[in-house]
Amino acid sequence: MHYLDEGPRDAPALLMLHGNPTWSYYYRTLVQGLKAQFRCIVPDHIGMGLSARPTRAAYSFALEQRVDDLAELTAQLGLNSWGLIAHDWGGLLGMALAVRNPAHVTHLILSNTGAFPLPPGQRVPWQIRACRGAFADVLVRHLNAFCRGAVKFCPATPLSPPVRHAYLAPYSSPRARLGVLEFVRDIPLTQDAPGYAVLKQVESTYPAFENTPALLLWGLRDFVFTVRFLEHFQTLLPHAEVERYTEAGHYLLEDCPDLVLGRIKAFLAP
Repeated sequence: MHYLDEGPRDAPALLMLHGNPTWSYYYRTLVQGLKAQFRCIVPDHIGMGLSARPTRAAYSFALEQRVDDLAELTAQLGLNSWGLIAHDWGGLLGMALAVRNPAHVTHLILSNTGAFPLPPGQRVPWQIRACRGAFADVLVRHLNAFCRGAVKFCPATPLSPPVRHAYLAPYSSPRARLGVLEFVRDIPLTQDAPGYAVLKQVESTYPAFENTPALLLWGLRDFVFTVRFLEHFQTLLPHAEVERYTEAGHYLLEDCPDLVLGRIKAFLAP
């Protein structure tokens, strides 16, 4: 597992978790802006970013395995307490890690993510359904449709060519995109999905964080994690502070990085 470890080793730790098909690059603005005061730990999930590319025979690519990976990382780094900053898949992985020992979690900062079953009335976007269907392997691994679609449609403002290239660079071959495909396949949408029990366990454990400072940051032009997800988070974390960004999409840190950084700094201030 590749990871960034920036900032003083004795500073409060922040664990930043990316989604699919991003990687630690997504958090570059936060790392640069926070590393003077915080220890910023930013892993690339296995099969993503600069981490290893195992085969299916060597690695399960399952939700519980990924949470185990994060638990091992925090243990090896000796993190007894950490704040969570999470986006997309990172929200579910981070909350699944957090519920194993809520006392270790100092802050929750969640952005355009979900860590509970689909809210009532929420539909899965057709783009994701297509990438889970019969032609998923062709679309995701061989045509690179998921990664290319993400850099085009997830930010509300078009990415510059260098930034677009940086997001696509780790996923330059079908073999390199296996992790992307497995993340799409592993979304626990139904009760018989392998990770659904973890999803329900996380949803039932939110009361353990009633005294944990929480901040919900939401790009309202997100077609994946719509405002329904934000509203459900507000029922689970009623004490959370909320910041809505009307002109931002799913890639919130690309659409308004400085605004988000400023809001997080204010939230984390003693």
